[in-house]
Amino acid sequence: MRSVIFNVPKRGIKQVASFIGENEIKNSIDGLNDDSEIILSVDYEKDESETIDELEALIDSFYAPEEEEEEPEEA
Repeated sequence: MRSVIFNVPKRGIKQVASFIGENEIKNSIDGLNDDSEIILSVDYEKDESETIDELEALIDSFYAPEEEEEEPEEA
């Protein structure tokens, strides 16, 4: 069994929880870190590595800067 710990921003917990439920991932919530992010511990088998990579990508997407709309250039 392998283990990994993720820090999940509060704004992403619903989507992360849905993903975990859909994929039946063994997990526990271990509290909050200093940035008020949820500390999520995940246990998985080697054959679940691809699913865990998808989970990591989902969590990382909450850290991506939001795209700002470009203002049209004046001619």
